Amino acid sequence: MASAWERKCHYSHLGKKAVFLPNLLLREEFTDISYPKMLEGVLLLADVSGFTALAEKCVQQNGPERGAEELAHALNTYMGDILEVVLDFGGDILKFAGDAVLVLWRAAQPHLPTAINLALQCSSEIQKKYGTHDTHMGLMLHLKIGISAGIFSFISVRGGDRQYFFICNQALDEVIEAQNLSAAYEIVLSQTCWELCEQQRIRANYIAGRRAVKVVEMRHLTRQEYRDAVDQLNMYRGDWHLEGMALQRPVLRSSAGPEVGARLEKHISTAVLQKLYQNVPLELCSELRPVTCLFVQLQFADKISTVELSSSLSNSSSMISEIISPHKGEINKSLLFDKGCTFLCVFGFPGEKLACESTHALECAMQILCMASTELGKLQQVSVGVSSGTVFCGLTGHPERFEHTVLGFKVNLAARMMMAYPGMVSCDAETYAASRLPSYCFKELPQRDMKGVTNPVTIYQYMGITKQ
Repeated sequence: MASAWERKCHYSHLGKKAVFLPNLLLREEFTDISYPKMLEGVLLLADVSGFTALAEKCVQQNGPERGAEELAHALNTYMGDILEVVLDFGGDILKFAGDAVLVLWRAAQPHLPTAINLALQCSSEIQKKYGTHDTHMGLMLHLKIGISAGIFSFISVRGGDRQYFFICNQALDEVIEAQNLSAAYEIVLSQTCWELCEQQRIRANYIAGRRAVKVVEMRHLTRQEYRDAVDQLNMYRGDWHLEGMALQRPVLRSSAGPEVGARLEKHISTAVLQKLYQNVPLELCSELRPVTCLFVQLQFADKISTVELSSSLSNSSSMISEIISPHKGEINKSLLFDKGCTFLCVFGFPGEKLACESTHALECAMQILCMASTELGKLQQVSVGVSSGTVFCGLTGHPERFEHTVLGFKVNLAARMMMAYPGMVSCDAETYAASRLPSYCFKELPQRDMKGVTNPVTIYQYMGITKQ
């Protein structure tokens, strides 16, 4: 069967921007939100197990450049097929997190059972077709899925010229827990989701000591039933629709005034906007590039209100943007997942390359660590991981809903360092060497287990530029 990426898509001028964003952000009610907005719906979190190990193996077998390209191709093919099913079931792809994806079926309380049916059958079909995937490199990828339902908060914040959004609160916490409880090829429902669903359609087992159930079997909707359910939710949401178009997201062919395009641009990265302004075809927006990746994790206190969290996210987005922008760094991802609040910053995107890039990134990392520790309220810990090397810079996801990001072992390594060495700025040997800073600015760290990293790598703590 041909991959979703082999299908040729044609976008309108507006569609070239909308393809980078979830349907949620296209609605006028989200035009200018400066406060948390409460929403209802069903969340699905799908995570690909084995991705970091695959990234490492790609580099080992093919070298850094070819390895990054092989990894991007493998993930795009696999994730594109998964998201084809998601879109067919009316799911709104909210966030990408490298090897994970967060999907929403927005629905009011009376429609939640219908939305749960769609999310559950969607998950069942995905696991049946793609739950286990042979990479033909001696490694298998496995899919783990969690589903929750109920209330969550939508938070929109500004950082520099960009707008970022986050999902938080009960439904997000529960979908993360459900996904963490699932094993390969499994679907786990949160307790709230189980209480809201049509239980007569589902056979499930309780997970001992947890507020979640593992789905064993379900009675599937007929083709007509699930199409009616998708149409019902689309009508409730008021999604844009154009008849007679062979697209699951018809908005990609629609047109609107310049004010709509300007609103969408606030959520799109500078690297992408430059290519759109130059009329570069979207299929040519991918390349291999040497970059420096900087992962920041902000671990907030457990007892923090939504208003306080919104304020902290706004302050942190502005702070990080103000620190990295003069050094041609760019926030590429902003996530509120199981790693706390995480920002992926990239130095070296096209048109943004500086000499001594690694040194700029390390100094920015140290500024972020110091300023966040002293100026952000309700913050427990700041951790930063920095890595340098050749990665895939380009489009990942699905032809009708993708993001522009970086992929490769070096990206994964920065994220793993951030987790393994908390409360400091850590960096790899390539960043250490490329910075050409005196050795007393660094301290070699003891080796620690990092998920998916099987071969030992030398890691340093960056201490800052000081006189010896």
